[in-house]
Amino acid sequence: MEVDSFAVEPDDCSRCILLLDKRKRELRGTHVLKYIEWGEEQGYNLGATCAARVTEDKEWYDLTGT
Repeated sequence: MEVDSFAVEPDDCSRCILLLDKRKRELRGTHVLKYIEWGEEQGYNLGATCAARVTEDKEWYDLTGT
């Protein structure tokens, strides 16, 4: 049997994802920068997976292009 489509409703999801490809300096004065800074205060940026994402062009929170 072939599946022609699928639907996912917000109530079906227990987590959300933030897709952001901007540097922190570009986010100055936004709530998203405050959210990233909160994550850094919690130490999320120090986890092995997040820390491994960091390159010259990408921040620890950048999940785009993967």
